[in-house]
Parts: sequence; structure tokens; C-alpha cells
Amino acid sequence: MKRALDGVIAALERYPGDPVNLLVGEPCFDPPAEIQEMFGRTGGASASGYGPPGGEPELRAILADREGDGSLGPENVVVTHGAKGGLLALFAALIEPGDEVIHPLPCYPAYPAMIRKLGGVPVGIVEHGDAFEGWAREMFTAVGPRTRAVVLSSPSNPTGTTLGNRELSRLIHSCRKHGLRLILDEAYAAFRFAGGIVESSAVDPRDTLVRVGSASKSLALCGWRMGWVIGDPELVTLVTGAQAALLNPPATPPQRAMLALPEVPESYFYGIRRAVYGRLEMLVGAMRRAGFDAEIPAGGFYLWIDIRDRLDPVIPDTAGWCERLAEERGVGFWPGEDFGVLGWIRLALPQGDRWREEVQELERRLSAEE
Repeated sequence: MKRALDGVIAALERYPGDPVNLLVGEPCFDPPAEIQEMFGRTGGASASGYGPPGGEPELRAILADREGDGSLGPENVVVTHGAKGGLLALFAALIEPGDEVIHPLPCYPAYPAMIRKLGGVPVGIVEHGDAFEGWAREMFTAVGPRTRAVVLSSPSNPTGTTLGNRELSRLIHSCRKHGLRLILDEAYAAFRFAGGIVESSAVDPRDTLVRVGSASKSLALCGWRMGWVIGDPELVTLVTGAQAALLNPPATPPQRAMLALPEVPESYFYGIRRAVYGRLEMLVGAMRRAGFDAEIPAGGFYLWIDIRDRLDPVIPDTAGWCERLAEERGVGFWPGEDFGVLGWIRLALPQGDRWREEVQELERRLSAEE
């Protein structure tokens, strides 16, 4: 399926100068030194064979202890090929062709794409307001006899919307009532900025809630493809079997390096939240001065900005607007079409050592565009 993003990438490639590319969401900080050092000690040839299908037992125990409130054990955890690989194995374990999975709009594009590839039917329900207020109530009007699960990310990619305690409780109660799994994608859980935000580790996952985690963003290990799924033991067994059939076990050396996770100090996570928030603040300031209505999100890595008032009969869609901006000004934004919503754009964090200069250049180019 062709993405709106593809046209923006092609337009950036045609731009004669250096682009300001805010398309890809990658960490703006380094991985923990403790995990890097452990990788150097354990990543040799001795780890070249297949590992256990569900992941290294010691790592599963560490994740159970870290992600739970004392009620989880290794039998509640399967280590996966990143959060994305975990979601694929999870969907494969839960749905048959024709089954439905409900998700918000906008949402991470991989949700509907994976569901369709497995023969399922994605059902998008528009997200309104903050903290998914009212979404649970509206979402359940779409539940039918073939509905199997609900999936959403908190903080959201792309909006940054973050579940509050009340809304999560409502979702869990309603999913339990309808016999559905609630899949909570927590890839950005380390980057919650608003108060009153839910701590899902305090919620019993055994019969309804399924949590999907990732080392890509919170530990700056995107290329390692390390993730995990947390659920009841029966579901974990099913996900492990689906992963074995589709992908084989995750790589062993990164798993062994992740055994240093308990050694990573809390100051690391405080520092990365501060770094992300600081870049978002500067990016918001630049976008506002350039005439865009931008706000700090409740969480996550991204700005989600309404540009509907900038569209016109000549270029009525977001993809065309982003392509023109990329080709004429060398600025890369991700069109909302790929997230299921027209008229919005997603901006990722600026990268590299010269990120401040890049944000200043972004403001200059956008102001000139006006």
C-alpha cells in the first residue's frame, strides 16, 4: 500500500539543498552505558545459536519485576522483535480472517496495516479531546460479534494523547464486559509529561489488559529490535507460538545486554524525559512563531498540528501540501493521511548535535513559505 509519506520522501530527495527532515521518530539521546557495556561483554560468538522461543528466562524475569507490581512472573512475559514484532505476533494469536480490531483515529499506521495483512478488519473510531475522554463510550458502539480486541498507544503516536486513570479503568471494564482484549502499546511510556497519568503496572493484566513494551525509544535501542508483550500465561503461550512461526526468537546478544537493565539508574530516565521535553518546547516555539498552532503534547516524541486552514482548492489534501513544502522549502513533515486523518501533520524530534540550528532553520523556511 502506497503511503502519503513516500511522496514527501521523494520530494525531499529532489530538493537541491540540505533538508530539514522531521519525519522519523528516533531518540535524541544515547543508550544507557550499563547496557552498552554489557553488550560488549556478552555479544560474542557464544550467543550465535537460537535462543528460547519466548526470550531469555532471566530477561523475562527482569521485565516481569520491572513492569509489574509484584504480581507478575516470567510466565507473563514474552520477549519480542521490538514492539512492532510483538504486535504482529499478538494480532496473529488473537484474530482469524474476518475478525475485527478497534483502534483510534489517528493511530500508528502499523495497526491497521498488520490487521489487514492477517485477514482481519481494522475498525477506526475518531479520537476526541484529551486523555481519550469519551472515546471508550463511543468506541463500544462499534463492537460486533467478530470484534476481538481494542488497540491503542499511550502516549499516542502521533497525537501524544495519554490515558488517564479514569479512562483506562473504563476501557478495561468495558473490554472485560464484552470479552475483548485491550492492547496497550506503551512504546512511549517513558515520556509522559502530564499529571494524573495512569501507571499501567498497577493494573492486573491477567484477563483483559495486554501491554506491549519496547526498548527502542526509552533506551535508544531502535536497531536492536527489543520489545515485550505482557499478559496472562495462556496468551503469552499463544504469542510465543505465533512469534516462533512467523519470526523465530529475537536475537540473543541484545537480550543478554538487556540483563543490565536493573543497573540503569533512575536519573537516566529523568534525563531523557527532560531532553525530549526541551526539544519539544523549542520546536513548539519555532512553529508558533512561524504561524502554526502548536502545543506541547501530554507525552511522546511528536507534535500533531492542524493545517486544515492552510489547504486550498489547488492542493486540498495534506499529502500534497507536505510534498510541495518538501520540494520548495526542503522541509519534511509526515502527512496525516498515513495516520488515518486528513488535514494534520506529524513532526518528530530534531536530531543530531546541531538540532538547535535545525529548528532555527525550520522556522526561517516556514516563515518564508508564508
